[in-house]
Amino acid sequence: MSTERIRLGDHTQMLCGDDNGKYPTGNPILVEGPEGRLVIDSALSVPIPDVDLVVLSHYHEDHTAGLPSRPDLKVQIHEADLKPVSDVDAFFETGGFDEPRFRKELQEKYQHGPIPQATALAMKPIDLGGGVIVTPVHLPGHTAGHCGYLIEPDGVFFTADVDLSSFGPFYGDVHSSSLIDFRESLRRSAEIEAAVYSTYHHKREVRDTATYQRLLAAFTNVIDERSERVLDLLASPQSASELVGKGVVYRPGNVPSYAVTSERAMTQLHLDELYEEGRVVLENGRYRRA
Repeated sequence: MSTERIRLGDHTQMLCGDDNGKYPTGNPILVEGPEGRLVIDSALSVPIPDVDLVVLSHYHEDHTAGLPSRPDLKVQIHEADLKPVSDVDAFFETGGFDEPRFRKELQEKYQHGPIPQATALAMKPIDLGGGVIVTPVHLPGHTAGHCGYLIEPDGVFFTADVDLSSFGPFYGDVHSSSLIDFRESLRRSAEIEAAVYSTYHHKREVRDTATYQRLLAAFTNVIDERSERVLDLLASPQSASELVGKGVVYRPGNVPSYAVTSERAMTQLHLDELYEEGRVVLENGRYRRA
């Protein structure tokens, strides 16, 4: 069965993953110029095309599917995410994830492994000839090295995991995510003008700026909604661990295998921010509303 493709521009195609690219799959981007071809990210259910270069938005397992078994491919990634994509121990250390079910999924679903041939992305425009240029845009917060890509002359902005989903931003890596950086990256994303906005998950393509701005604003607002949920739960002192499972990030029910670690990490970032703002106080390792 061939992969569905969506033409985003004369030189740009989306390679569509199953279920609109909803995690655990996704929607890589193929860019073709007269002097080269590259793909941005890989994904489950999407065969890796014949390309000269793979550039990654970040190191997470859903964006690197299939690459550990392709040592012939040239791979580049932002320097801040190079170590966890090159070494499995560094992957777990950076994310902080230790759930046995998650480790099992990595092996069984992703055949996850190191990509030792990966090198640091120069963060300069990549020239594919004929005026086809792919420019990395550093958008940290999801991970330290998370990047979008602007593709010209097609006017396509690949937003990677600024995916405009109703779930909202994910900043659950213990040693890589940053709420401060994510807020700034979202502000920067709002300033980028494009003909097409392409997400790795969920929305896939947005073809007008007004709709993109509306979706981005709603996506951004989820951060503040989570902060308010944290405050609502702090009528009595609690730690980040004690707030896990109470609806700050995940609704009760079917949650991902890494949910405990990621929700604790994300909640701690909110607690830190609220503490800096003077909205909560810290007493004996627990927080309460000021």
